[in-house]
Amino acid sequence: MPWGDRLTSLELVFQSLARVLPDIAIVWGVVFFLLNRVLTRGWVAGLLTMLAYWFAFAAGQILAPDAASLLQDIAVLAALPLLLTELRARDAGLYPLLPLAWLTYTAPFLFTDPRDVLATGGIPELLHIYSYGIVCFLAFLLGLALWAGRLMVRRAERNTIRPFLVPKISRAVAVFLAVGAIAAWVGLFVRYGEPRFYDDGFLIILHEQADLDGAAAISGRTERLSYVYHDLVETAERTQGPLRAELDALGVPYRPYYLVNAIRVDGHRWLMGRFAGRPDVDQVLLNPNVRLYPIRQSLTDLLLAEENAPPAGVQKNLQAIHVPAVWDLGVTGAGIVVADQDTGFDWTHPAIQAQYRGWDGQMASHDYNWHDAWDDKAVPWDDDMHGTHTMGTILGDDGAGNRIGVAPGARWIGCRNMRRGFGNPGAYLECMEFLLAPYPHGGDPFRDGDVTQAPHVVNNSWGCPSWEGCAPDTLARASQTLRVAGVMMVVSVGNEGPACETVLHPPANYDDVFSVGATDLSGQTIAFFSSRGPAEDGVKPDISAPGQAIRSSVPGGGYMRADGTSMAGPHVVGVVALIWSAAPELLGQIDATEALLCQTARPVPVERLCTPADAVADASLASLYANPVCACGDTVGVPNNVYGCGVIDAAAAVQAARGK
Repeated sequence: MPWGDRLTSLELVFQSLARVLPDIAIVWGVVFFLLNRVLTRGWVAGLLTMLAYWFAFAAGQILAPDAASLLQDIAVLAALPLLLTELRARDAGLYPLLPLAWLTYTAPFLFTDPRDVLATGGIPELLHIYSYGIVCFLAFLLGLALWAGRLMVRRAERNTIRPFLVPKISRAVAVFLAVGAIAAWVGLFVRYGEPRFYDDGFLIILHEQADLDGAAAISGRTERLSYVYHDLVETAERTQGPLRAELDALGVPYRPYYLVNAIRVDGHRWLMGRFAGRPDVDQVLLNPNVRLYPIRQSLTDLLLAEENAPPAGVQKNLQAIHVPAVWDLGVTGAGIVVADQDTGFDWTHPAIQAQYRGWDGQMASHDYNWHDAWDDKAVPWDDDMHGTHTMGTILGDDGAGNRIGVAPGARWIGCRNMRRGFGNPGAYLECMEFLLAPYPHGGDPFRDGDVTQAPHVVNNSWGCPSWEGCAPDTLARASQTLRVAGVMMVVSVGNEGPACETVLHPPANYDDVFSVGATDLSGQTIAFFSSRGPAEDGVKPDISAPGQAIRSSVPGGGYMRADGTSMAGPHVVGVVALIWSAAPELLGQIDATEALLCQTARPVPVERLCTPADAVADASLASLYANPVCACGDTVGVPNNVYGCGVIDAAAAVQAARGK
């Protein structure tokens, strides 16, 4: 399945041929041939051949279930056998069947990106389903036309009135439909597809990285950020010269980074081996591209349930963690700048516009407040709803009853690190770098970064799995550097639960970030989907917050409900903003802030150790909802690998911060 990359597209050619050739050779080459010789009626042979194909398909799924290919096979299950059987019934041999079967099988991939399938457990986006449906429908029409034409020929043979015209008409109709089907598919692809390659690139990670040990001794926030920024830039500029010169000589596009001493090379992954063996290079990593879809309906849309009811004031999830009690103290997050790196943001949404740092009530200035790591658009936008939803939970309040955010007095900036809900190491790193030292649109991160514009705390409702190009440690240094600089990273722990050891993807698995699990709307019980530890770095998640049926903002001015640890993390970001607004002396003191959050959380002990029978996430759909709440790993009591140190309590945390 192509990622839009030339090399993987070539790989697809061979994979699909290997998939199609056995079907053609065995089912229509052997089975139909023998049945057609034994049986006197051709339609019986054709029907039995199709049944044989369906039986082989069912047996293959039982022996080797593959959810990613299931929908593809089902889509052509009814249409392709009819079409191929009709061709075979005309004694045309196997050769015409091969290109037709191959094209029918591979045509839907013109629209697809395999990461959609991987991310959703084998359920592609609806646009892909439309694509499969179109292929199925066109193949069915062509097969039906051939069948009808063959009936016309047979009837004409028994008719003495101009029988010679009927076969010609039959063939003409079949050719017309075949050409029309191909033209329709090509037209649909040109109009709604992206008829070009999206070649993957790679990251060159250098051996030498900046030594930031001196940052811990610097007490001032701005001074510490400035020290970290200049040390990182100096190391990158001093060591990247030879690599940049070689890339310039090759004429390939690249983008240098300093947060991690690395260079991103775009669209030339066949050059990876050239740089892997250099003495100044630590590793070379694939940086997969993300294919564009001009029109799409994402799985995110399906997971978001529209909320048409009139606003009911403060949302239940905020009440569950006692946020209104903090507002009653006059604490709303004023003076704190939060950041979110996600799919983008509809900055004009009434619930979040007033809080946008780039908006003064009359005019907008997006420089230093917004960056698009994918399409470099100068104005904030959201192509997937996800980012606008998470931002609303952090600080959303439209002043008209939609009180959806934890810290409505805080300000926000943002970075788009995903396209269609998918990212890669380069885009994630680019946004993290922007948030250390924001720069204007079109500016040079090495020259124009301004650490005084850096946010205080960052929401990360995303993870970088291996199929996006991340190894477990790919973003570890970047996360560590932001912590050293005093920027707190709050990360959603992931949605791979309820099995143990499902905190799989960076950066949630790092000790340098504060990872968040999801509970139900009331904050009482862990959500079945919430990932659970232990992680390689120890107990995960660190804390939990509501993450089911969370009502928040979506692009266009509306509100919807959504599930996921992505919805839980923003609650913690908002509470951090409340704490630092109430107790400025804690601002940037990440260790102390994390300790305070845990000390004041509502503890949820988990006493029973998990048994092998509890790790049933893959056993059946029903087991996903059984939600066995047991202590993963050897950690019982509190903290544990299910809830972390408990469910966050905003009021208790702020009161404790003020008492310090």
